[in-house]
Amino acid sequence: MALAHGAYIEKKLFKSKAYQSLTRAEERIYFYFLLKRQFGKYNGKSGKRGKIIMNNGQITFTYAEAVKYGFPRPTFRRAIDKLVNVGLIDITYQGQGGLVSDNGEIL
Repeated sequence: MALAHGAYIEKKLFKSKAYQSLTRAEERIYFYFLLKRQFGKYNGKSGKRGKIIMNNGQITFTYAEAVKYGFPRPTFRRAIDKLVNVGLIDITYQGQGGLVSDNGEIL
């Protein structure tokens, strides 16, 4: 059986003040983050089973990707700030920033 690909949020998160405070663009950007999660199977010592996020803390979402998906750079920046401020994402590493050429090199 193949694993389904997609993103979902739990009812508790959907009804949270943090999620309900998002604009449409912020919500869409958050879902792009969720789509980047990679799940693996968890077999705990006590026999508990489930799925865990294998790349937690390693998800990358660049300005170039955001622009490709139709988000202007200022919209993406505001969305990142909002998602961090309401506690939906954490930034574990921040890139160099700056201008990016057509071939992806930072100028």
